[in-house]
Amino acid sequence: MKDKKFVVSRFATLVWSDGKGILVSPVTARSIELAEDNQFVLLSRFRKPLALSSLGPEDRYLAAVLIAGGLLVAADGREERGELQAWEPHDLNFHVLCRRRRKTEFRLRGTRAPEPLFVPRTGGTLLRLARPRGEATRCSRPFWDVLEARSSTREFSRVGLSLPVLSALLFFSARSRGISRDKELGDTDHRNYPSGGGRYPLEIRLVVPPKACVGLRAGVYHYRPKEHALERTAGFGAVAEKFLERACASSPPLEAERGWLLLAISARIARTSWKYDSIAYSVILKEVGCLMQTLYLAAVALGLGACALGSGPLDLLPRVTRVDALLEPQVGEIVIGRPRLSWQ
Repeated sequence: MKDKKFVVSRFATLVWSDGKGILVSPVTARSIELAEDNQFVLLSRFRKPLALSSLGPEDRYLAAVLIAGGLLVAADGREERGELQAWEPHDLNFHVLCRRRRKTEFRLRGTRAPEPLFVPRTGGTLLRLARPRGEATRCSRPFWDVLEARSSTREFSRVGLSLPVLSALLFFSARSRGISRDKELGDTDHRNYPSGGGRYPLEIRLVVPPKACVGLRAGVYHYRPKEHALERTAGFGAVAEKFLERACASSPPLEAERGWLLLAISARIARTSWKYDSIAYSVILKEVGCLMQTLYLAAVALGLGACALGSGPLDLLPRVTRVDALLEPQVGEIVIGRPRLSWQ
């Protein structure tokens, strides 16, 4: 083993805490503390394949500890093959961390108040949406047909959807159906998609280009689930254009001039982390998936098309909401519009 060469595992993560470095391996779930300069020097030597025979006794002992912890691995490329081949380091780290038993529940209780269930108004024009009635409330298709018909639409009609249909989509997907009051733990909500602990941290921002929705002026809107209303937060300018360009790049063959609009989903992290601590972001991502599926099914029932996007921008939403990206990051995107028919 002395002549065998080792390198730092591509999965090893160095975390800083109280002036010490903590090396963590998601593969072995082991962590090793590095506190001395010579330990960091030794670690840096394993950037390239290095044999244990080239080390002194003290360094060799530390290297053996790192090998046992899966932080140094054989330089034979084994990590690039087999069961680890499909994993990226950040994905495996996230998977392992969010599957652990959470450290505490309501960890901030007594130190800060829970975030409010609904965010305050920003002062933008409020457009109250009509409660769906008549045709918009009736679906001629059985539920199982709606479920079977769910698919992603990437080609949309130039004719945008109407405001009553958009209202119905939001009403049946994301409105507040009833609040449960709790002075100590904070209010929780009931909506048509599930949320961890009823916290409902997700916010829906609509980026509406010209002619995408008949009866709704182009711009950026915030959906308010309690009032079932849209609050206009910005006009349709350069930032909104970049939102649509990013959507087109994320899911070809989306075309910017087609009659669709973008729903950008953000999350108020503190709303969930107040209760769920170390698994908060994992809980939020599960909730995003639930909301997207609910939007998909409601869209099918209303004769609309939808397409969830695989990624989105980090920096655009704060520029139209004036909310810090660390307080309310964008966590999902979905496009909504009328499907393009073959003869259009």
